[in-house]
Amino acid sequence: MKRVENAVLAACGSLDHPLAEALLVRAADSKAFVDFVEAHASKLRKKVRLAVSDEERADLLAELDVATFLGRDRRLVLTYEPFHAPDRRGPDFKVVFKGHSVFHVEVTRPRLRGVSHDQAVWKVARVLCDKVGQLPPGAANLLVIVVPPESNTADLVPEAVGTIERAAGNAASSARLAGVKTYGRDRARLGAVVLWSSTESGRPSSVRTWLEPRAKHPVSPDVLKVFARTE
Repeated sequence: MKRVENAVLAACGSLDHPLAEALLVRAADSKAFVDFVEAHASKLRKKVRLAVSDEERADLLAELDVATFLGRDRRLVLTYEPFHAPDRRGPDFKVVFKGHSVFHVEVTRPRLRGVSHDQAVWKVARVLCDKVGQLPPGAANLLVIVVPPESNTADLVPEAVGTIERAAGNAASSARLAGVKTYGRDRARLGAVVLWSSTESGRPSSVRTWLEPRAKHPVSPDVLKVFARTE
């Protein structure tokens, strides 16, 4: 238990921090979470300090939950923010599978709680347009979109992609949906979208995967099986 508390203290600075309780739950539940926090304590302290709102703190928890999930698989080696630079956006994680297969993972959490399905589709379309350009070429890329369970439906991503494709041929819609041209130009960088919902302890409760048919570097079936596990 001492190691669990020390890991949370290293990230939060105090057990009274608003994030401390959620981090303690995760640390007690998973050694992989503790390992990740210990390895990246300095970087996480800064992120915790900058996460001042409830939504920002939930964003950080989503990122940590995906890192923990990947860290449980001994075949995977994670690098946190491998392309991090002040003037460059990049994925959250570089992952090496079985010592040779490289893929990248970007985690994002749109504000979908309480919105209608049509609104959720629009928000996910905006996420796709915004994120696809920051995925590096040359390797498979997965975009993990963390959503509340009620929004985790099979048609969410296909409808969002359809919205983007229709907007590309409509000047008025294209003006409302920023990044349509970027998506059209860079969508081949995207290998798959993973819709992710989790439990209170951060473990995945529902995971759906959509494959980008135009991907230049498709995600390997073995990697897709990693994300298919929810135990």
